[in-house]
Amino acid sequence: MDKPRKILVIGATGYVGSHLVPALLSEGHTVIATSRSVETLQQLRWHAHPNVELRPLDLSQEAIFQATLKT
Repeated sequence: MDKPRKILVIGATGYVGSHLVPALLSEGHTVIATSRSVETLQQLRWHAHPNVELRPLDLSQEAIFQATLKT
């Protein structure tokens, strides 16, 4: 495995995102998981993993999106 990275997953509650996050975690990466609803993110089995940061993100709000990309 390469050096662990911090990876932003947009739409972590969707089909692809909800499968991608645990795969990335199993590889040792840190994941910033985003969705329009943090409450929905908290329903997923990996939400409390120590290498997961949950964030609300609505792509229609450009300023918030830009700020999320800078972290």
